[in-house]
Amino acid sequence: MESVNLVEDNLGMSSQIATKKTAKPTIAGILLIVAGIISIIGFISFLAINEHMISMMQEVNPSFQKAVLKLTTEGTIAYYHICGTIGCILSIFTLFGGILAIKRKLWVLTIICGIIGIIASILAIIPIIFSIPAVILVIISKKEFKNGYEGYKGIPEEKSKSILNATAIIAIGFIVIIAFVLGALFGFVLHDIVETKGAINYQYETGENILKNSDFENGTSQNPMYWFKAMIPNENLTLSWDDEIAYQGNRSVCINNSHVYNYTVINNWAQNIYEIPQGRALELSCYIKTQDAEHVEIMIQCWDENWNYLEYGSTSTPEILNGTNDWKIYKTSISSVPYQTKIITVRLGLIGTGKVWFDDAELVVK
Repeated sequence: MESVNLVEDNLGMSSQIATKKTAKPTIAGILLIVAGIISIIGFISFLAINEHMISMMQEVNPSFQKAVLKLTTEGTIAYYHICGTIGCILSIFTLFGGILAIKRKLWVLTIICGIIGIIASILAIIPIIFSIPAVILVIISKKEFKNGYEGYKGIPEEKSKSILNATAIIAIGFIVIIAFVLGALFGFVLHDIVETKGAINYQYETGENILKNSDFENGTSQNPMYWFKAMIPNENLTLSWDDEIAYQGNRSVCINNSHVYNYTVINNWAQNIYEIPQGRALELSCYIKTQDAEHVEIMIQCWDENWNYLEYGSTSTPEILNGTNDWKIYKTSISSVPYQTKIITVRLGLIGTGKVWFDDAELVVK
């Protein structure tokens, strides 16, 4: 009897040792929850991307759309919205995996949710520093999890096993669907890149103005939407969004400079256009007001994908605008946009010293 009891005691001790709990699953769960929360916050910000935000990105980096994503404005917004939607869904699974890890239940499903968290991290980047260590901790602490085969919340073993297998199949199916959607997303991006780099001729109506916010009425802080500052900074130079002087409406853009450069500099307000009317004539017009201006110029520049000049039109060719003048419309044009053109830049600029206001600029397709 004593020997039998001794064997039972040893078995009981072995069972206790085998099920001894550590902090690994708890830490893994916390890491997954943190990764999920960070991902959700990040992906919600993706869903908030709109044309105004793209404009602000362009102001910081004028070649943003082409240099980073190589997408049109609409394509860039769609890219962020698709990533945001997918990311939010993935992040919910990451949170669920964190809860399972803390409860030490359903090891296989916890691993799957952790892997989904890593996939989400590919889109959001930062959460990956939490997701990968979490999955590793879950893997090495497998023995601490209730695998479901022994019954889950009073469910019989066989039924529990079926539920777990069905859950795993659903989760794997969801991963396959995500992979398909991601493939479609990158296919869409690739298609947009090919269109952008190919000889795409965007169809515009004759007389259509292709400048955005051409009256400078829309924007935030000190910056009109879609326009950016191209300048050689100095303490006596300001490029401002003026709310006191305008040809019509409430706003114009202004350049004021008293600094004398040792070389020719054209400080300017500029806008890049990526939907190119190849082979079409363009006319740029703008109302201009000057005060002791040395040389004012508006121009159209056509670039290839490597930022090489292809075509150029400027008011400096027929006339030089300088001195002090009240509001008057000025125009320049190009006879045909080269088919190699990938970017058109419109510039409203001041060469040298003086003060100038620009309003109601239009780039019209002929």
